[in-house]
Amino acid sequence: MEKYELNKFITEYSKKLLDLYQAFSISVKREEYDSLSKEIQKDDFWSDQKKAQDTISRLNAIKDSINQYDSLEKKFNDIKDSIDLALVDNDLMMMLEDEIETFKKELDVSEKNALLCGKYDFNNCILNGDF
Repeated sequence: MEKYELNKFITEYSKKLLDLYQAFSISVKREEYDSLSKEIQKDDFWSDQKKAQDTISRLNAIKDSINQYDSLEKKFNDIKDSIDLALVDNDLMMMLEDEIETFKKELDVSEKNALLCGKYDFNNCILNGDF
């Protein structure tokens, strides 16, 4: 890849990562995660088993979303940090290109997951190809 292609990638995928941050409502989820974490520390948390299980399920789902985003953000930052070195070393450039392709695929999956992160999307459903 040439420098202009790498710069284009950084510009385009910085925006996509920000869009994903907003779609997943990461800042809101971090606050909710902190709140739910405090709630499960209360002495009477297990007094209502159904509510406790729902809370744990919600906490795990939030944690998964946050971890998914954080992992992508770390990979993106690692790619950005490696660009200057890769521009002078062909072997590093080949490794960087592989990392970029992997990152793009993972981000694509996350973008599709963002479409399914609404209020009712934790429920099961059946889809057919006739839509």
